[in-house]
Amino acid sequence: MRSLVLAAMAVLLPWKPLTTWTYFRYQGNRAIETAETTPRQVYEMPPSSRGCGGTCTVACAYADRFPWFVSPGGGDLTGTHPYRNPSAGSVSGPLRGVAGLEFTGGFDGRATGAAGDYVWEVVFFHERKCYAGGNEFGFRRDAVGGAFQLYWSINSNCGLDDGQLTSVCRSSRGTGKHVQESTGAINLHYSPGVNKYRVTVARDRFFVELFEPYTSTHPWTAWVDPNAPGKWFRSPADPGARFPMESLAGATGYVTVGVQRSATNTVLPDRKTPPAVHVRSLRVAL
Repeated sequence: MRSLVLAAMAVLLPWKPLTTWTYFRYQGNRAIETAETTPRQVYEMPPSSRGCGGTCTVACAYADRFPWFVSPGGGDLTGTHPYRNPSAGSVSGPLRGVAGLEFTGGFDGRATGAAGDYVWEVVFFHERKCYAGGNEFGFRRDAVGGAFQLYWSINSNCGLDDGQLTSVCRSSRGTGKHVQESTGAINLHYSPGVNKYRVTVARDRFFVELFEPYTSTHPWTAWVDPNAPGKWFRSPADPGARFPMESLAGATGYVTVGVQRSATNTVLPDRKTPPAVHVRSLRVAL
């Protein structure tokens, strides 16, 4: 009964389009950032293996707030501009109280690459403008490996201490305890073409709906506990980490849609069906 009530609440949420966006494209050591009123209809994989860094700078900068980012050598990065992998997309926000994402469109195409290469096609909510820490959740597809997932994370993009890697976040500016990233994900059925994907924050669970095709009136649905064993993967250095579903309702954040690729020369798009995100509509529940 509780699940039925929560599902009904999720369906009845007020879904609204977003009308303030910033289009971005980072490639070939060049940055394009343009204010727009709608997301674009298509975002293609950048052909260049070079993103934006060094003499190329993005608008956002690492904030003077928890978690504080450092360089691989431990130098304080507060106030500096982050490097961006080759990517194209749009970001909207800040928004307060995002309770769900609804994306109608396609995570399309294929690519090949070496071990570790990726082409992420994404639609997700993130608390930090620069993707620097905070909580995230949304949909992602890797056009190289093929996995299509609902994912979520805390201390996003901080990395973790696992014996091979080291976190690049600290509990105090330039120093302090290492802050650990933890992530969760479930694999979803993938169907090319135009579908509707919806995820709703419903108390301590995610409610997921897949409409394949987007005109379907009978979606596949699932309740997802983000802290369940087998779905939530904690850093070995932070075995008590949990995803704070209860804080999302009052959180301020952003929504991003687009494509990001690894900065390697071994990623090659399929000639007939190159990676791209096609957008029919993108709405949020507020």
